[in-house]
Amino acid sequence: MTESRKQVAGEVAAAIAPLSRRRFLKVALWTTAGATALAAGGFAFLRRSPRDGLAAPANLSYLDASRYQLFVRLAEILLPVTGTALLPVEKVPVVANVDAILGALHPDVRKQLFMGLSLFDNAAVIGHWKRFVDLSDE
Repeated sequence: MTESRKQVAGEVAAAIAPLSRRRFLKVALWTTAGATALAAGGFAFLRRSPRDGLAAPANLSYLDASRYQLFVRLAEILLPVTGTALLPVEKVPVVANVDAILGALHPDVRKQLFMGLSLFDNAAVIGHWKRFVDLSDE
């Protein structure tokens, strides 16, 4: 090792000498906790949606308001009927049919499917800063 490297290494060692292992772990723990809290707060803020205030129709048995909005948005995207002779999605009971199909599932399967749908809806926050139901058609 050259003399200048030894000097730099000595300066670095002197600078971190007051930092004991216990103090380092405390600082690392609080820094990690703060970063996690900040990330969770940011995610919760970004997860908000203008569609959250909309209610689901009363005739649905298994879909709550957020899942109802997700299936409405999926129907808008996956069943494009503008410019065709087909009925608009609003006139066809797509979401009511999905609700009826969900009723035929075993409760455990339905619960896991709902968890997956929730993850799908919220996954867009990471890349697009909005939930899936709030993304534009493009």
